[in-house]
Amino acid sequence: MLDATSTTCLKGTRVVLLKEIRDWIVDLKARQVYWLNGIAGVGKSTVARTIAGEADDMKILGASFFFSRALGRTESKVVFATIALQLAQQLHSFKVELIASLEKNPDAGDTMMHPQRQLRKLIIEPLKLIKNPPQTILIVFDAFDECEKEGSRQLLAQLLANIHEIPFLKLFITSRPEHHIRMEFDVRTNVTKSILHNIEDSIVQGDIRLFLCDRLESVAVNLPDCCSGWRWSGEELEILIIRAGKLFVFAATAIKFIMDEYTCDPRQQLDLLLGDTRKTMLESHPSHYEELDDLYYQILINILPPNKNATSLVLRYQMIVGTIVLLHSPLSLEDLEALVSAPKGHASAALLLLHSLIVVPSEPNEAPQVYHPSFPEFVTDFNRCKDMRFYINPTEHHCRITLRCFDAMKKLRKDICRIGGRLKMNNEVAELDSVVKQSLPGWVQYACCYWATHLESSTIGESSLVQALETYTSNNLLYWLEALSLLGRLELAIPLIQSAHKWAVRDN
Repeated sequence: MLDATSTTCLKGTRVVLLKEIRDWIVDLKARQVYWLNGIAGVGKSTVARTIAGEADDMKILGASFFFSRALGRTESKVVFATIALQLAQQLHSFKVELIASLEKNPDAGDTMMHPQRQLRKLIIEPLKLIKNPPQTILIVFDAFDECEKEGSRQLLAQLLANIHEIPFLKLFITSRPEHHIRMEFDVRTNVTKSILHNIEDSIVQGDIRLFLCDRLESVAVNLPDCCSGWRWSGEELEILIIRAGKLFVFAATAIKFIMDEYTCDPRQQLDLLLGDTRKTMLESHPSHYEELDDLYYQILINILPPNKNATSLVLRYQMIVGTIVLLHSPLSLEDLEALVSAPKGHASAALLLLHSLIVVPSEPNEAPQVYHPSFPEFVTDFNRCKDMRFYINPTEHHCRITLRCFDAMKKLRKDICRIGGRLKMNNEVAELDSVVKQSLPGWVQYACCYWATHLESSTIGESSLVQALETYTSNNLLYWLEALSLLGRLELAIPLIQSAHKWAVRDN
């Protein structure tokens, strides 16, 4: 239930906040919902993972759902079914009641069912009927703001804030302080609210100091072959602390950059990171996001060789990184290269010096993942990423991805999986998943499921897109519908067509 690739709070940090949350969990008279909100990068997800891990150890964690655009976990329609499944794995008595509820309401698990009905039939009613309920069951929802649509986020917030019938159920929720989420939680009497970025600077910077000291001490241990005699100075530590402000993501990204195993030179990496700031940083305190943006820029500029024409490297960055940060679901390195029509090994080469920003897998069939959503936000915001070599123009790049999706779907043919028999049901086909995977590689599957989503975010009236849309819908639409059926995603057809229509008529 926990994201094994992520970290928890370092011992000795977030002491006051974690105690407050722990006290809330065990206080039977406390409010049912605890909402921890804060700006990007202050460490909300790390706190959520820490609380979830501790609750798991205490055997009171009922379930957790960690929203993540980078991992493709954004759909609200699967939330309650996922929570119900986890609760059933944790509580036998709940499992019995859930099965009984599904026998009476077999449509409750359908992803097309309204979330309110799903919540009631899959969670509330079975919980109300369990015998000898525990004193506390905790459910953790992290990165609530990464749920796919504003309306879905607001509806989920409304539903969760209105669970009053299960006194032993507690909900821990983290999100950014987005307006539509605040609208729901601010007016609820059963919601405890905590603003993470409002914690006193001295407390946060003390925690960041502990984190940086711990990680810098480990540099020599983790890179013994290239750290002989290496030591950071107290002044350098102070500069990093000041630059981090309240943003743990700054500190974490800085450490990844310094410890980059591909450069194997922490001294050089630290010098690149600090640049000319040694003389001025202790006298000034720029805004938090300016510091984070500067950190990201320092890392990006490092991928370009000095005093050389880097046009080809910039184009490769635009193609690979631009696609990664705008994908709606992760693609493996090989599928990513196939989608953008890049040579084999192109993606790994483009990401070679970006390991502090993007988790780069060692195997081509695994997907790269962005460490923190603040990085995609930086490179797609013209006001923050002012170097046009690294700025990813969202509408233009969505246009390129859409065109590549159309190219990918041109590979679709009648009975592409060679099943034979037009009247065969999917469940009548032996080893259908294997057959589909062989005939429809991951990048083609992605194109089938997301072409219209990228189209809707593309430049309005782009002639190449208009022509591609007209050509494809006139000649290949039935092949696309067949592919969706084989993928078990036919429910996407109408929403995607509606999205395409919305884009096509938007400028008329």
